[in-house]
Amino acid sequence: MKTFHFSVKLLLIALFAALFSLTSCEGPEGPIGPQGPEGPAGQAGATGPAGADGADGATGATGATGQQGASGQNGNANVKSYTFTVGNSDYSADNKVTLDVPAITQDIVDNGVVLVYWQSSDGWRLLPFTFITSSGLTTRTLMSNYSLAQVVLQLRTIPVDNTFKYTGTFRIVVIEGNAGKKGYDVDFSDYEAVINYFGLSLDPWEGN
Repeated sequence: MKTFHFSVKLLLIALFAALFSLTSCEGPEGPIGPQGPEGPAGQAGATGPAGADGADGATGATGATGQQGASGQNGNANVKSYTFTVGNSDYSADNKVTLDVPAITQDIVDNGVVLVYWQSSDGWRLLPFTFITSSGLTTRTLMSNYSLAQVVLQLRTIPVDNTFKYTGTFRIVVIEGNAGKKGYDVDFSDYEAVINYFGLSLDPWEGN
C-alpha cells in the first residue's frame, strides 16, 4: 500500500516538473514576419440594381444675347438682266418701242417683277417717270409694260410732240418669285442698289 502511495507521489512530482519545464522554457514573442504575397483577385460581384433618378436641378439664368452675325451675300439665281440701245427710228408712229425679253415667262407675268431703267445724264431712272420742261409748258412721261417675252416702252407728251424721243441705253431686270416687290428689302428706284442686292454686274450685259 505504501508502495502505491509512493508511486502516485512520484508521478505527480514528475508532472509538475514537466509543466514547470514547459512554462519556464518558453521565450518572449518574436517580431511580426514580412507580409506574404497578394493573393489572386476574387471574381467580380453581380451588378447591383440602378438607383432612382435624382430630382431635377433649378433652371439656370438666361445667358446674354450674342452679337448679330453679318448679313449674307445676295444671290442672283432667279434674276436675269438685259441691255438695249434705243434710237429715234425704233419708235413706232404712236411713240412705242417693243423689246424682246425671252426671260419673261408666264410665271414672271403672273408672279414675278420686271424693272426697266433708262440711263439719263444724272444716272439711272426707274420707269415710269415724268419730266416737266423748264418752261413748264410740256410734260413728258416714259412708262413701260410687259407681257410674255416682251417689254413695251411708251412715251407720252403733253401737248403732243412727236419730235422728242427718249433714246440711249435701257436696262431690264427680270426677277422670279411670287412675293413681288414687297418680298425684297431693296429700293427698286435705286438702280445700283438693285444691282448690288442681286449680285449683278454693272457692266453692259445681256441675259445675265
